[in-house]
Amino acid sequence: MQNSKLLQILQTFDQVTMTRWRQFAHSPYHNKHSDVQTLCDYLHQIYPKLKGIKVERKQLFLKIWGKKIPFKQNKLNIVFTYTLSMTEDFLVHERFRQETDAQHIHLLEQLRQRRQQQRYEHHLQKIEAYWNNAPVRNRDYYHFQFRLAVEKDSYYNQLSQHNDQSIQQKQDSLDIFYFSEKLRDACEMSLRNLLLQVDYSVHLLDAILKEIREHPEKYQTIPSIMVYFQIYQMITQQDSTYYFELIQVLQKHLTAFPKEELRSIYAYAQNHCIGQINKGEGAFLGELFELYKAQLKSDLLLEKGYLSEWHYKNIVTVGLRLKAFDWVADFIEVYKEKLPSSARENAYRFNKAAYCYAIEEYDEVLQLLLTVEYSDIRYSLDAKSLLLKAYYDLGETETLFALCDAFRQYLKRNKEISDFRKEGYYNLLKFIQKAAKIRATKRFEASEKWEKDVAKLRLEIESTETIFNVGWLKGRLQQEFWDSEE
Repeated sequence: MQNSKLLQILQTFDQVTMTRWRQFAHSPYHNKHSDVQTLCDYLHQIYPKLKGIKVERKQLFLKIWGKKIPFKQNKLNIVFTYTLSMTEDFLVHERFRQETDAQHIHLLEQLRQRRQQQRYEHHLQKIEAYWNNAPVRNRDYYHFQFRLAVEKDSYYNQLSQHNDQSIQQKQDSLDIFYFSEKLRDACEMSLRNLLLQVDYSVHLLDAILKEIREHPEKYQTIPSIMVYFQIYQMITQQDSTYYFELIQVLQKHLTAFPKEELRSIYAYAQNHCIGQINKGEGAFLGELFELYKAQLKSDLLLEKGYLSEWHYKNIVTVGLRLKAFDWVADFIEVYKEKLPSSARENAYRFNKAAYCYAIEEYDEVLQLLLTVEYSDIRYSLDAKSLLLKAYYDLGETETLFALCDAFRQYLKRNKEISDFRKEGYYNLLKFIQKAAKIRATKRFEASEKWEKDVAKLRLEIESTETIFNVGWLKGRLQQEFWDSEE
């Protein structure tokens, strides 16, 4: 039975949800089947061990009915069917408990239908005060305002009062919600058009954009419109002017969006920065760094209290490229404890090694990388690349060449690495070995021959399209060879 639909759902529960599920099963309003209650009690008792012998058919049958009746598969199936249906009702109930807006609307609707005018107006006043004081002003807020205006209009129609402003509020809120939703979808569809080569279209979008451009004073105080308007322009026009306007709007209205939506907005901004960096706009590295710091300050990068090891790594990488060494050193130590326990030591050691390399503490780099477990390809590739750099900088030519050979074999054997990535690393290995050989022969070769080898290496690098860590490679060769060449 461990593959049953019921157990698959229960395996997604945490302990608190499991306890609430059992309480739900014991509520006579939701469930009157005692056999279902007995099954729920048992599953709650053995949670989270919902696999193996404890959930075999005969064991479950025994726990529900004991030895007084012989095993019958159909009888057990019926209880599981009832329990699954009850569990799905529970999921709906749990979701509804979280939807304050839906509860408010349904309460007003029920009071109106029962013609409880005094209670209706009492709750209407409380609900309006609650939502007016809520800081969030995203599309969900205006969707609620639209639904509330619909309900109020029905109420005043029932009272034959037609001079209130509910119908106007309904139209105004609908417009803002509609514009916000269309713009938000337009942003995502435009991004997918660029990345996935699909052909989405957003009907009536041109009319919305024209309205906002011609009447900016109407919308500049509505963050759910202005944020996505700037994002859409930033994506479709590839103009950084809109990026900076987006950041200004966002800084003014941070509290207008829930955290989940803010993460998505920041992701759009980060993608723009990364695109500009890839085009050679180095100033956007600083912008990307500021975006990371802003998200750290607001805890937007934390999921259930933990920082992803890849966010941790990306932030360290950007900080080191900007030479913000003191900040990075503090960040590595402070956020170590916020990493998931399963990844904590590995992520800490690798990023500490990257920091030590940046400040030229090479012995510490080698020591730390020896303790990094290469269970993830990304760590393996990055750690090997870091070792290459350290051995090159230390002038350990024989060790460097041995690592290059081992790295090539690793790339050749590993089928999970894409051909593009393999090409980039193969080229890095080739050129780093050539550079090391040229450096080692400088004292023995005639200057004319040596300079000819340097010029040839430079031409090869410039004419090769894909080289990983090419910025580091060119920087080292500029210092060692090209400056003297010129």
